[in-house]
Amino acid sequence: MKDPTLEAMPSEGPDLAKLSSTLFTGANYAEVQREALKLVEIITGAAKIKQDPGNLRLHAVVAVYADGETKKFRPVVTGSWFGKRPMILLDEGQVHETFEKAVALFALRCNNIYPQVNEVLRSLAQSDDWSGLYRIFEAIRLDLNKNDEKGKKDARRKIVERGWVSESELNSFDMTIDTYRHHRLQANPRTMTLVEAQMFMGRIIEAWIREIAKSPAPPSSPKT
Repeated sequence: MKDPTLEAMPSEGPDLAKLSSTLFTGANYAEVQREALKLVEIITGAAKIKQDPGNLRLHAVVAVYADGETKKFRPVVTGSWFGKRPMILLDEGQVHETFEKAVALFALRCNNIYPQVNEVLRSLAQSDDWSGLYRIFEAIRLDLNKNDEKGKKDARRKIVERGWVSESELNSFDMTIDTYRHHRLQANPRTMTLVEAQMFMGRIIEAWIREIAKSPAPPSSPKT
């Protein structure tokens, strides 16, 4: 997406915001719905980095043609459920310049260059339980290893040395998630709650995306 914009829709209600783009030019209904749902997942994933966005869902898809004619596609029901993490409430009729908004727009603009960001955000939107968090952690570790200039496969050490999380927190996450992934005769103690793990992974995702955003684009990537 070259020109995504995110803005409030006060005339439609305090809980609605509009994401617009020329992404759908020439697309049919099935393509529009499929891509629009992906966009909702990306925005939901960006919000979940630091909080629980609540029932974020796709309200409607509207096509606006060159002659000013509009077409509203039938409603699509999708969304998330309320969790135990905090939800930041914004003032009515406003879409603030937040970290979450910046992440969502960065992911949309740079999908061709950094598709791994979209993949992680969509994974976070789809599932932030223990199995989902583990898959996200593995995806980030693989990306760090893949893009290491010296070819070192030490993503875990990089995460700690860069100050994204502490080694004790990482050990606690590893030991706790092991109890959900494997059946052992003598299981590790569970030393981290799911909410703590979600916030822990959110810090890693935030630091990882900030680092990617500062990196130069690969030479073979198209300009955005």
